[in-house]
Amino acid sequence: SWRAGFWASAALAVLAWAAVAAFVPEPPPHRGPRRTVWQDAREVVSLARSPALRPLMVFAFASFAAVLGVRGLWGGPWLMEAKGLGRVEASDLLLLCTAALTLGPALAGVVDRLAGRRAALMAGSHAFVALVVLLMAAGGPGGPLASLLGVAVLPPVFDAALLALFGLAISFQVLIFPAARALVPAEQTGRALSAINTSFFGGAAVMQAVSGFAAAAGGGIAAALC
Repeated sequence: SWRAGFWASAALAVLAWAAVAAFVPEPPPHRGPRRTVWQDAREVVSLARSPALRPLMVFAFASFAAVLGVRGLWGGPWLMEAKGLGRVEASDLLLLCTAALTLGPALAGVVDRLAGRRAALMAGSHAFVALVVLLMAAGGPGGPLASLLGVAVLPPVFDAALLALFGLAISFQVLIFPAARALVPAEQTGRALSAINTSFFGGAAVMQAVSGFAAAAGGGIAAALC
């Protein structure tokens, strides 16, 4: 049942913890003046509001929300309700997206080293992601792409290809972390990355409510995806 997935995730988390404890060296702690949690939190907020990090905060707010919106929240209902797949068949296609999300960060790192245009890669990959999601919705029942091709709905293999492209392209979001590190002094790196992560998850939380309203107002899952 679904509980097996939770047990498997727990086992993998324990394995990751054990691997870090065994193999990742820990440098001696820095003996500077003690700081309170409140001081650290204030500095995270200050960095989040700073002109240097503000564009990255906006990017993070939207990027991870798109991942959870397509892969986690609406992808399954879309494949089952719009494309007529069963639960297992839909999960197989979403697994393809998950595999792409796993391979994508490595691809992003290679392309970043070769191209050296980090901002363009981040912007271009997410513009492509927007196109992919729009094409997915357009291929649904009564969608403009399906109508243009003279069919009632495009087959699930079309969605499988788009989900793989989605996972690979949106994985370029990982470039936000080296981009943030390059904008702040070394001693502020941890707090800057905390600010980025806060925006990541804050955007995902907002997306869940907003996409629900979009589905209700727009008449279905396609509106939520768009």
